[in-house]
Amino acid sequence: MFLDWIEKLNFLEHNPETSVFLKFPTTTRKVIAFEVCRVLLDEKIAAHELDNCAHLRVILECVGQSFGLPMEAAVIIDHAVQLYRKWLTDEDAQPHALKADEQAFYKDMFKHMSLLFYAGTSREESRSAKQGEKDIQSHTKLCLDVLDIFQQSSRVMGHRFTSDTWETVLKIILGCCDFLLATPEDTLPIAKLLASRLLEVLFELWLRSRNADDIMWAHLKGLVMNWRHRLPTVHQWSATTLALTQNVVHLLYGPPVGTSSVQIILTSSGSGTTIKGLSSDYVYYAWYRTLHLLGDLESIPDSINYFEAQKGVSSLTRCLLSVDEGLHAKLPDATSSCLAPDGNTILRILGPWLLDAINSEVTGYENGKAAALESLCRIFSSRPNTQFSKSFLACFYRGVHNALVTGTNLLLSVVLRNATSLFQCEFEGLQMLIPAFIHGLERVLLAGAVELEGTNTTSVILRRACIKIIGCLICLPHHFKGVKFASLSTPHSHASLPPVITFADMAPHISEILLAGLHTENDDENRQMWMWTTCMYIFEVVAENALYAHVFITKLLKEIRSITWSVPVAQTALVILSELSALHPLLGEDEHDCSTAIKVVNTLCQFIDKQMLSTNKNVLEVLCVEALICLQKWLVVGQWLPYFPDIQEMVLSVLDVSVTGKFDPDRRAQTYHMPTNSIHQAGDLLFLALFQHFGNFPTQVGPSSLSSLVSEHSLTTREQLPPQAVQCFLFNRTLLSTIQHHTSGDENPELKVTAIARNNGGRFAWEATLKYFPHQLADAEELSSPVEPEDIPIPYTNPNSKLNINKLGSEEFVKSLTAFWTDADKRLHETVLLQAKIVAQSTQKRVQEIHGGDSAASFVCHQPTRDLLPAQDPTSARLFLTHLGFLSLGNRGVFSELGLNQSGTPPEALLKLLDDQCQRQCASASIFFIPHGATDHEILSYSGPGPKAYQHFVENVGWPVKLSTHKGFSGNLRQCSMITPYAPYVATLNEEVIFQVASHVASGSSEESEVKRQLLASSPISVLWCVDAAAPIPGFLKSCPLLIRISPLPSQLYRVRITFQQSATKNFVGPILDDMVLSRHLLSYAVQRTTVNAIVAHGDVVTKPTSLRTALIDDAAEQSDVFQSFPHFVTHRFVGTADSLGSSDPDRIASSSEGAN
Repeated sequence: MFLDWIEKLNFLEHNPETSVFLKFPTTTRKVIAFEVCRVLLDEKIAAHELDNCAHLRVILECVGQSFGLPMEAAVIIDHAVQLYRKWLTDEDAQPHALKADEQAFYKDMFKHMSLLFYAGTSREESRSAKQGEKDIQSHTKLCLDVLDIFQQSSRVMGHRFTSDTWETVLKIILGCCDFLLATPEDTLPIAKLLASRLLEVLFELWLRSRNADDIMWAHLKGLVMNWRHRLPTVHQWSATTLALTQNVVHLLYGPPVGTSSVQIILTSSGSGTTIKGLSSDYVYYAWYRTLHLLGDLESIPDSINYFEAQKGVSSLTRCLLSVDEGLHAKLPDATSSCLAPDGNTILRILGPWLLDAINSEVTGYENGKAAALESLCRIFSSRPNTQFSKSFLACFYRGVHNALVTGTNLLLSVVLRNATSLFQCEFEGLQMLIPAFIHGLERVLLAGAVELEGTNTTSVILRRACIKIIGCLICLPHHFKGVKFASLSTPHSHASLPPVITFADMAPHISEILLAGLHTENDDENRQMWMWTTCMYIFEVVAENALYAHVFITKLLKEIRSITWSVPVAQTALVILSELSALHPLLGEDEHDCSTAIKVVNTLCQFIDKQMLSTNKNVLEVLCVEALICLQKWLVVGQWLPYFPDIQEMVLSVLDVSVTGKFDPDRRAQTYHMPTNSIHQAGDLLFLALFQHFGNFPTQVGPSSLSSLVSEHSLTTREQLPPQAVQCFLFNRTLLSTIQHHTSGDENPELKVTAIARNNGGRFAWEATLKYFPHQLADAEELSSPVEPEDIPIPYTNPNSKLNINKLGSEEFVKSLTAFWTDADKRLHETVLLQAKIVAQSTQKRVQEIHGGDSAASFVCHQPTRDLLPAQDPTSARLFLTHLGFLSLGNRGVFSELGLNQSGTPPEALLKLLDDQCQRQCASASIFFIPHGATDHEILSYSGPGPKAYQHFVENVGWPVKLSTHKGFSGNLRQCSMITPYAPYVATLNEEVIFQVASHVASGSSEESEVKRQLLASSPISVLWCVDAAAPIPGFLKSCPLLIRISPLPSQLYRVRITFQQSATKNFVGPILDDMVLSRHLLSYAVQRTTVNAIVAHGDVVTKPTSLRTALIDDAAEQSDVFQSFPHFVTHRFVGTADSLGSSDPDRIASSSEGAN
């Protein structure tokens, strides 16, 4: 007894000696089956008592016929199912007679259960509609139970099945599937409910049987072709082929590639099964057979099923492409002699389905075509080293061209989203697609947003992909210039732009796309990418099209002025403006005509002034600091600032606001907006840049040093001066030391003062020559008569006039001062007047003491002789400090002498400690050359010169400096033995970077190799020159925060990858974005600027000296032994004694006192 459909398929033949009970009346059959099942399930007859095979056959005939009863007997059928489950899955519960001829009994029971899958009107005769629905539910449940028996018995008892039993079981389940699934979709309701489970059990049993019979596989394929209109068929095929493919790659490449067993997981239902123990030969055979079960996918009648089938092919594509990642992650002891599948191999397996799909002209199957396009783009983009077959390339190019030019919006979006890494591969003939890509980009970016029907892709993701594609095209117009494209029928999108016939014709299209994209973009991340891509494009074309740079700068200034962008976008815009300041000489401007620089400075000053009123301190700090840095870049570039006094006044006003704050213009608010500490520091740095470096960077000693090279020690050693010649002062977070010495090489040497100032910006020195006295020394007799100094006039008083000191303290004199004040002023300044009276009285008393009570004494200015001013005399230092304004009344509270600190440390030690600190943000960047297939050890030990392109890059990424004489930051290179004495170095006003080239560092012994590894791996930024674009990241660089990977392309262009190893979010340091293609002349500069910007953007991995230097100065102020009283300070440090002046002349002593007071 079995399902008649199985016999119609010529799988099995009915035995006429069986099925006798099927002819009995239904009521009789019910009674027979019920009673037999009840007795056996209640175990009223023990299993060992059923030891006769003939008796067992009769019992099976009684029970088996119940599977053909109508659904009103569902309870009886369920008893039969339980009995068969017991005997087929529990070996201990089987009757002894069954074990005597188990294979025959197994086959009979499976045949009997097939009767349950019959679905027709006979099961629902004389039944109501409501009852019929209930019967369908009961029928479905019973069928699922039977399928579970098939599955469990194959798992538990399958090892005991003979090949003939397996073949019978497979034919039975295959016939049941065909009976239900071959029918039209809506014919049998139960077929839809059972389809997924039927197919799951069928494929599991088929693989567990290890059937390798070609006839059986032909039966399977022939029947599956009739089930393709049902979606579960496609789902099961996809899941099974993926499971077999994963097991195949595991067998070929070993762990961790693929899976060690066949793990079939249905994504639609989440159910799955694992089949272990299959031989490798059978896995290969079953994989190939299963792969082709669906036949030609183009003949699938339903578009949804076709889409799901192509999705299944896509999953196979991802599995084969992931072999590379698995091989890179293999354990050290895992070995494999197999190469990962290249592009041609994958296309020979899956290409017929994929290439046919993208070139098919059948309408209504766009979703499936889109899936095929996505898979093909992934295959070609991820296999840049494959020499693809020309037939594959031609089919792929044709499909992509059609999708870009005439395809639906869905196909267009799929190509653009998945072709972001296509042009980096430079396959043969790929450039012929550029006009089509330009047309597609214009469809998306210039003609409005594309409606992305049938996909989850958003316009933000699509536009981001467009930006990446443009980043690969910006260097092509200048690189290839007049080279013509192969003729393809690409429509001309915009009449205002020339058709793209040559590479040079791309330039106006790219310019228009970049500006339009930035104008219409509303996503923050995309805006930043648009700006950086445009910045790189300007670097490429500024020499030929400076006007475009002006337009872009104007666009950025407009947006900054309106403050419509978010904080990250506005910050990026300011950084890009800073980058563009380097192009000032190329913008066609000079010091007299610099409209762009003036426009930038004017806008930034207004922006800072407006932002200082912001109540959001975080926003205020970020934007103002970045704006001040940008302002610094544009002010120091060129020498245009002195010609524009109004701009100078505006800049000084902004400096005042950034350092001291600003009142709210709304007087009712009565709010004073103080700058944050970061803004204050940025303002200080801007002032220092203007005061100390305007027109003086790079300095005469080069950009490696911002500070003056002269120091107190070098000067005192050269001039043979005693340590007392150095006096140290503290003025408003500035350490100022003065050294007095004479000019040499002159008959009449002059007294000079060298002042060395140290602040958070560095160390800076000035030399001043005092010219208060004539060159000719006066005779001794001339000292008795008053003389007037030459060259520089003495302010405030005539030296020949006599001033009656007695009148200074008189009441009449004090009252004359108050005559100019109002009553309010008198009350307000009462304390000041009282203090003035006290000072006047004190002065009068002192004069009387000096002149022996002669109240009519007057002061006469005498000219001292040269020998009365020794080097250690403080008079010249006093005069110098007075001229600088340090001793003015307004500065007396912030000026003091620096003495021993609380721990007894002299000022010299503090000065040396401060000089040892960096003056700019400093970082090292390592450069590695990675040959093809090199191991980590080979990369570290490589010491060759490398190809010419690599040498050119190393020579131009920075200035070659000789480490033995280099004054700037050198990292730890001086601790290593170098093959070459030079290293690339770059410095700006605010940053320093030393490039540690791995091939320049010796690594002969094991100790040298370890030192080299530690040195290079510790750099926060690493640049990798990869001969193979697919080369993995070396193991010793896995923790490097930022990696810049350069891969040379056949066209002498360069692919650059940016990888943030430890960043949770995407960061844009610019100007290089990830996966850009750059020309040779721009590569070195772009990598250099990206490295410098990374130092600024990721300050946690570099030295920040500004705050450290400020902290050292503040500590010195707190711990220094300073005088609390300014008069006391002046008396002890600036008033010489009679002995020090060389005479006891009271007039000379009085003159010194007058200067002090």
